[in-house]
Amino acid sequence: MMSHSRVVAVGEIGIDRHHANKCGLHVQKHAFISQLQLAERHDFPVVIHSREADRMCLDIARTYLSHSRRIHLHCFTGAPHQLQSWFDAFPNLKVGITTLVTFPTARNIHRLAQFVPLDRLLLETDAPHFPPRNVSNRLSHSTPLHALNTGIRISQIKSVSHKEVLLQSTANCRFVYGI
Repeated sequence: MMSHSRVVAVGEIGIDRHHANKCGLHVQKHAFISQLQLAERHDFPVVIHSREADRMCLDIARTYLSHSRRIHLHCFTGAPHQLQSWFDAFPNLKVGITTLVTFPTARNIHRLAQFVPLDRLLLETDAPHFPPRNVSNRLSHSTPLHALNTGIRISQIKSVSHKEVLLQSTANCRFVYGI
């Protein structure tokens, strides 16, 4: 499967410590390590999902990934200082910010969006979760199209044009995935 021309990354992989996740931590760690080793063996980028496990995922990634590995840190919701630790460890890491940034009460995500340099940013929705609030409060789900809403809100937070955000995020995506 890894040799198929349409395979461009390993992921979404990681650790999810949310109370609703019934998969044991030992099983998740074992799977995560195996998948990181697979990515290293085949020189593929990784898409990392870390929910309530940022330090644990970072420590494991530092152990099993090369410093230069291309990484998409998916749906990051941690604090800027946590993200800085990822940036310091992996210079080719890009971070995904979702439509949560459109929620007026998501001040932590607004601070995160302000912190992330454009050359490290990926736009996400985490569809079907997090319907954007800068469209309507009536949406029941999001779609990949709503990544535009993420970009528009980030451009407002950063006081830059939405075109600049979209172009840089596209370049970042091409870099991570080699497309």
